[in-house]
Amino acid sequence: MHPANPYNSSVLNASAGSGKTYQLSARFINLVSAHVDPSAILTVTFTHKAASEMRERIIRDAAKLYADQDLSDAFDKRMQDFYKQHTSQTGIHVPPPLSAAQAAKKILSSTQSLLISTIDSLFFEWVNR
Repeated sequence: MHPANPYNSSVLNASAGSGKTYQLSARFINLVSAHVDPSAILTVTFTHKAASEMRERIIRDAAKLYADQDLSDAFDKRMQDFYKQHTSQTGIHVPPPLSAAQAAKKILSSTQSLLISTIDSLFFEWVNR
């Protein structure tokens, strides 16, 4: 099971420096392509530095996806493969994925509403409610 596949649940258990930020930012963008609203995705990390890096990575990767045709084409193929795999394995019909440009544009127009936080900040917010 590929951790970036937005049609499957997965657990990513890895040590520092092993590429978690890469995998999580790819999954975030793929979820948006699979019709999840960017402001509905909760991304939680342990440190403020990691949360900041995650936000920067998602925005940077979305901008690259929007600007680079080769990257967009590879993204579109990968998302179509994930989509076909999901529909053939489950028989459940879901809308086909958004294109790379559509997903990137959706993310870039939602940068102020991205929910990227530390676990401490999240719990603090919940307790204050």
